[in-house]
Amino acid sequence: MWPTIAALHMEEKPAKWLKVHKLKNGLGDWPTFIDAVEQKFGNNDYREALTQLLELQQGSTLDQYISDFEDLLYQVNMHNSEFGELFFVTQFLRGLKPEISNVV
Repeated sequence: MWPTIAALHMEEKPAKWLKVHKLKNGLGDWPTFIDAVEQKFGNNDYREALTQLLELQQGSTLDQYISDFEDLLYQVNMHNSEFGELFFVTQFLRGLKPEISNVV
């Protein structure tokens, strides 16, 4: 299921690579798919997404913060699904403006 979802979000060169990869290997399971993506494109995106998630702070509206947080959450989960809900909830609360996080 996850490889199919990830495939739906690929564009341009990664989408072209995926077509060839699917013809030769199929999508396979999630760990196999991630390994193939990392071999082709590297795993620096994961480190960058995790760093951005850990440093994310609400700068403007709550809606924008939620959107930014969810984007990074999906990027991190795409490479490592081992982080639990508690980790993400904690990170989400840490990044909120104090006047909002104190109420939550």
